[in-house]
Amino acid sequence: MRCGTFRSRGGGYAQVSQARLATTFPVPDDIDDDTALALTLQGQSAWHLLHTVLRVRSGETVIVPAAAGGVGSLAVQLARRAGARVVAMAGSPEKRAFAAELGADAVVDSRSGSLADDLAEAAGGGANAALEMTGGDTLRATMDALAPLGRMAVYGGAVTMESPVNTRELMSTGKSIQGFWLPLLYGKRELLTDAADDLFAAVRSGDLRVPPVTVYPLTEAARAQEDLRARRTVGKVALDPAY
Repeated sequence: MRCGTFRSRGGGYAQVSQARLATTFPVPDDIDDDTALALTLQGQSAWHLLHTVLRVRSGETVIVPAAAGGVGSLAVQLARRAGARVVAMAGSPEKRAFAAELGADAVVDSRSGSLADDLAEAAGGGANAALEMTGGDTLRATMDALAPLGRMAVYGGAVTMESPVNTRELMSTGKSIQGFWLPLLYGKRELLTDAADDLFAAVRSGDLRVPPVTVYPLTEAARAQEDLRARRTVGKVALDPAY
């Protein structure tokens, strides 16, 4: 029986690392290594963003950014599996086509100069929930596309500009913003194992398709970082010391 782990000790790149027992779990024999790798971090993040933080319900509309990325591609499918209508964002025609292939009901160009209007139109009467990982103008556009009492889960900040939030606006619209970082759950093993079991079940049933993992040699870690920063990758990116 193989084991997966949620992170290496202290982070960084290495050929050998230590892992905390509390953040390891058995990988079933019918789940291949690439799939387990993607589900360990990106899958867990997508699952908990939707179910632990946003508590998405059937019939709701959910906005998913970077819908061709590691977290986004899985979040699109998991939201659909929960019965939600999905509005996906992606920055290239190829990535938008991929998001639609994964099941997104509407797909918006994340680099559009009219992103706020495009999201509002795609969300119809307003989205009930949204994932957010960019900040700045994208966060603002996503907030505007939320319906009253809409919920936002922030799990990243790809841009360095400030993302101010008006507390009076939150009060008057009932909208809420909650941050999320997967390591916050590392001390709650039951939450991690429950999510892992459900993710494995979703793969077995065909409800969840894990995009092929893009693997770089460990010696090309810098190129992997540059490709991620330039948004040239799709799905999970990994480093292999033996490549």
